[in-house]
Order: sequence, then C-alpha cells, then structure tokens
Amino acid sequence: MQIIGADALDDLLDYPALIESLREMFRLGCEMPTRHHHTVEVPGAAGGTLLIMPAWQAGA
Repeated sequence: MQIIGADALDDLLDYPALIESLREMFRLGCEMPTRHHHTVEVPGAAGGTLLIMPAWQAGA
C-alpha cells in the first residue's frame, strides 16, 4: 500500500481537471447507488459521521 500525504497530493493532482472530469461524468449520466452513513466513535469526543456517496460510469 502506498500512502500519499497532503502535500504530495497537492503536487500530483490537477484539481481543475478533476472537477471538470466529475462534472462531465454527471452530465453524461452515472449510476448512483443508495447513499449511506455510518456513525464513527471518536475517543474522548462526540461521534463522527462517515458519509459514503458512490457514483460511477458502468463499464468505465
């Protein structure tokens, strides 16, 4: 497994291209399964929430 830190991610990811790719995918249509959420225990703090909202293009 490779772990990529925030600074490396900023250097590697072309955010404008990512946004445009996502925009185009949603324009063309994609499968969006049911969204769901999970409560996550946080020691010593209020619980957090993990939101999972997947979407993809079939066959891509």
